[in-house]
Amino acid sequence: MHKFVFAPHAITRHGEWITPLTAAQQDYDILFCEYCRLKIGVVIDPLTKVISFVHAPGSLENAKWLTTCRFSSANDRQGSAQQTEWGIIKPRRIPCNTLKRCWTCCWCHHDWYGTKQCPKCHDWLYALPADSSD
Repeated sequence: MHKFVFAPHAITRHGEWITPLTAAQQDYDILFCEYCRLKIGVVIDPLTKVISFVHAPGSLENAKWLTTCRFSSANDRQGSAQQTEWGIIKPRRIPCNTLKRCWTCCWCHHDWYGTKQCPKCHDWLYALPADSSD
């Protein structure tokens, strides 16, 4: 299930830094995140009338930028261990015995020869063996 990524502030197309309390209605469809540059949507709670800013990635291509945002919980999980009700979730470790071969990264579309970890985005989950027909 998709979790909403809230933002405490946003930037207008004119470069103005605003919060949900200072946002004018004419700015609602032109807000962007300061860190990941994704579009910010305005959510108004129907019961309490509280205004919140929420990231609106819109596509899978933009969703990967959302994971790098300062406000994303996915960004917190990459660096340190996390306590849950089932125990501590350790951060991912690089696989030890990978072949040196041609790889291609589905995440950043980078091709390289070497171990499985992508030298551009430093991830190995999205690395696939490159086709020999290229």
